[in-house]
Amino acid sequence: MKQVVAIDKCQCRKARAQRNHIACAFIAWVQLKRAAHACKITIYQLKQSLLDSYINQMLNNQLAFTTSLGKIA
Repeated sequence: MKQVVAIDKCQCRKARAQRNHIACAFIAWVQLKRAAHACKITIYQLKQSLLDSYINQMLNNQLAFTTSLGKIA
């Protein structure tokens, strides 16, 4: 779980904030586990595919933005 949802990356100092972070990380892990089970793939494959689609979307948005800037100039 620690590797998938970055539970160890919390930089909160107060105990309540740390508990909230752990609870949110656990909820995220459960959602990933359910989605991975439904798709019949591992959590790692699911997370990688989510990141791949996000990165592709961001790159396409950046490309469209720079192309539109070129048309303005």
